[in-house]
Amino acid sequence: MPDYNTHYNAEIYDAECQYNDMDDLTWLRQLCAEYGGPVLEVCIGTGRVAIPLAYDGLKVTGIDLSDAMLDRCGEKLDVTPPEVKKRVTLVKGDMRRFDLKKKFRTVFIPFNSFLAMETRKDQVACLNRVREHLQANKGRFILDVFNPRLDMLARDPKQKSLEHLFTEEGTGIVQELMTTINYNDATQVSHITCFRTRTHPDGTMKRDIQELRMRMIFPDELLLLLEHCGFKVLHRWGSYERENFGPGMGKQLIVAKIM
Repeated sequence: MPDYNTHYNAEIYDAECQYNDMDDLTWLRQLCAEYGGPVLEVCIGTGRVAIPLAYDGLKVTGIDLSDAMLDRCGEKLDVTPPEVKKRVTLVKGDMRRFDLKKKFRTVFIPFNSFLAMETRKDQVACLNRVREHLQANKGRFILDVFNPRLDMLARDPKQKSLEHLFTEEGTGIVQELMTTINYNDATQVSHITCFRTRTHPDGTMKRDIQELRMRMIFPDELLLLLEHCGFKVLHRWGSYERENFGPGMGKQLIVAKIM
């Protein structure tokens, strides 16, 4: 599995999500309210989505391969009301191999997590696991991946680009993230190098470098992959405002059911 699935800094992840104002949360909460529970989140991370769903009254099971992410999620659950905490079940598992022996009304893979599947074999294995855990007929599968941008993939792999620069709330730490992207057009895998600098209020600095890998999935390829794995696409949107997918859209947002 790519490094960022098992070694990504959970605390930094929460800070970055706070800065990026992740507007997928409202979209997912609305869809899960429409389709109902129980809910399965594949790649629950730090509970950024699952905990708000639990506040909405939904029972959520979340799987993740990262101990750090699951620990961070558990810490956040510990400070929620007991009735909220008991609605969330955490499971350590590989998104290609999990077997919970349970069916769910709603299953979702949020915010590009599916792009961790670097090969077609991995993609199919993951989608097969989702299908086996989804209720027939009324069950709904929600998938969120971005629509590959050719200008980004064609960037000079030696050229660093500023992704974000912000001050973390509460800590006052200034976080700067620069990246390089080296895209392999034979495998469709982007090798992303992250150069992160965190400057503390006292002026001390901490730098780290992290290698990430994400497999790009192009629009028709995604539809064929879902069909191959036994899914019928019901909705395909290009934004969290549910705009129909079309040219120039930055997202591929899918709602599907079992054929």
